[in-house]
Amino acid sequence: MKTIKKQYLSLALALITLSACSNFLEEYSTDQRYCEKVQDIEDLMIGKAFMEFATISVYGIETMSTGNLGASSGYNYPWIHVMDDDAEAFALGDDTQMDYTTNSMKKVASALNMLGNIHYWQPEAYTSVENIVFDDYQWQKVYAHIGAINSIIYNAENDVQPANDAEALRLKHLTGEAYFLRSFYYFYLANIYGMPYAAATASTDQSVPLKISENIEDRYFSRNSNAEVWNQIVADLQKAADLLDGYTPTTPKRVGIGAVEALRARVYLYMEQYEAAIASCKKLESMAYRIPDMNSMNVGTDSYETLTSPEIIFTMGTNTLPAVCTKMQSAWGQDASGNWVQKNTVSCFRPSEDLMNLYEGGDLRRSFFFYNNSGYSQVRKMTQAFAEMYNNYDMVSDVFMLRYAEVVLNHAEALAITGDISGASALIQSLRSKRFADGGGEIPTDKASLITFIRDERRRELCFEGGHRWFDLRRYAVNTQQPLPASFTIKHNAYVYDAVSGNTSCTGYYELPFMSSKDAWMLPAPNYAIEFNRGALTNEYRNERNFVKK
Repeated sequence: MKTIKKQYLSLALALITLSACSNFLEEYSTDQRYCEKVQDIEDLMIGKAFMEFATISVYGIETMSTGNLGASSGYNYPWIHVMDDDAEAFALGDDTQMDYTTNSMKKVASALNMLGNIHYWQPEAYTSVENIVFDDYQWQKVYAHIGAINSIIYNAENDVQPANDAEALRLKHLTGEAYFLRSFYYFYLANIYGMPYAAATASTDQSVPLKISENIEDRYFSRNSNAEVWNQIVADLQKAADLLDGYTPTTPKRVGIGAVEALRARVYLYMEQYEAAIASCKKLESMAYRIPDMNSMNVGTDSYETLTSPEIIFTMGTNTLPAVCTKMQSAWGQDASGNWVQKNTVSCFRPSEDLMNLYEGGDLRRSFFFYNNSGYSQVRKMTQAFAEMYNNYDMVSDVFMLRYAEVVLNHAEALAITGDISGASALIQSLRSKRFADGGGEIPTDKASLITFIRDERRRELCFEGGHRWFDLRRYAVNTQQPLPASFTIKHNAYVYDAVSGNTSCTGYYELPFMSSKDAWMLPAPNYAIEFNRGALTNEYRNERNFVKK
């Protein structure tokens, strides 16, 4: 039996141990993993490299709790949808539910309560509005996956000997998947915890710690530069492209060349390497992906949000959005006089008025993505379909997903910035023809207006998925071709609930000036990672965001 090389990642405190094949009577280090066969690599890949899947109820506001934000809960960055200008706090009624064992109302941890300080960009990001402290276990989870991938890559390339040509090809594809996943994870880490990528300052802008070795490293980790992290992302994607060339898996839950090129297009767009982004997008044009036409779909029953959709390129992990944008619920509770009455109990997030106003008349996405509930717009996208198909493993992730509509938008933006106005317009029109009964109307012809139009179209199409809007705002801030104005701000409304009247009112707002200080545009690394690395890993000081009374 061959012993896989030990790997350790101090960033995440510890990694989960896996023994793919071993004798339980043998003595072995708890830091060791054993592999001999291609199947062992496959098992390690499935068990430790991909994001796990879990089901989250669209109706249960209690699911957004301290415990369920833990590393093993299946939640994937639930706050990624609430930091930008697409989401606003939505408080109607109180955040209590009926406990039928005691016939009384109980307090539950709502999405607004748990994610409120992140939503309002406060210094103590991982503290709820009611001062419940929780850990950001997403950091630990992602670095644990990266640690497993580092071992997979080393052993696939150095230890495992395929028994035949079929196994050799299988091992090649598994290695390609590993390189892709590592690049995908670092892309998210860099865009959540690091500075936006700008070529001119990439060598000095701080990103996240980079760990690509399978070896134990007796050192404390600090932040690497943007240049180091993003260059590694690009290098890993090139390795993945070489290993997965011509390969398309039978399910979008596994990685093929389409996923590699889709992610490369996104990465190159962020890095302002527009010709490279265009090249990756063109490679996808010859593949079988297509955008479903909403003109031939039924609201509430037909959805792109399943594995069978022709535009899903890759997906993994849980759809967390239902726990963030929960449906309005009813519960019985006592009023001020002690009478039992039915109360609305929502304390979560909804689409912002700014986002809703961006949809033109005749845009079918307004009905497919949102619904009206008692005069309030709420998110249907990836929540209603989830409720109708609860426990259906065909659901796709709200974060770790690549779909063809994004590829079209990436392609159009890159073409517009490089001056191909007609090409960009044609691509945008091809998307809008599937989103409007009348084809979508006119598209601007001058370069600056077209770029703005494409960015708005991107916002309309990709809202509440992938972290796109938050990441886009960050990259627009440092874009050398057409940056957003320095006057751009985001305002998030704050609500107060009156227990006597049962009414909730907006009393003011918090404001985030656009990139005036970099601290609020990147989440801090969690305290456990700071402490474990004895101060080598640091965070930017986060300023208090002042409440502005209306």
